[in-house]
Amino acid sequence: MKIAIIGAGNMASAHLKVLDGMPDVEVVGVMSRTISKAKMLAENFKIPAVFNNIRELYNQTSADGVIIAVNELSTETVCLEAIQYPWTLLVEKPIGLDLATTLRIKQKVKENNSDFFVGMNRRHYSSVQTAKHVIDKIDGERVIKIVDQEDPSSALEQGRKKKYVIDGILQTQSI
Repeated sequence: MKIAIIGAGNMASAHLKVLDGMPDVEVVGVMSRTISKAKMLAENFKIPAVFNNIRELYNQTSADGVIIAVNELSTETVCLEAIQYPWTLLVEKPIGLDLATTLRIKQKVKENNSDFFVGMNRRHYSSVQTAKHVIDKIDGERVIKIVDQEDPSSALEQGRKKKYVIDGILQTQSI
């Protein structure tokens, strides 16, 4: 299997460390907006080619799949371009920082019949950032309850089965 990488930061490196141990996987190219970082990543992981844009990355490698590991502000632009090619996509970010962005990308995925997977990187969610900010201000003991990203009332209104919503609530724990 031939894999391409878009992005040259820590998350791309983490994926490459895993891919390095997979005998049936060949990383065939890397592309980043910062070409010097892409070249350094290519050198460190013995990736044969560095590209300036997604079109060249796909056309010159014919990769079966691409891992998109870019910063969250670039994710939409990169995804919308990468979806145009017939490779399987793994996006290592939330695909949108808001619902409108997520829906735009989802629509393009559907229009292009893309194989599209998301590796959620929850540390960038606004809810996680807000929670960390609040927690950091508290001295001493504290009780924290996490209900995930979903409001139970909204979940029920949207047709989720009561059993799954209630089970999710019951699985929360105080720390």
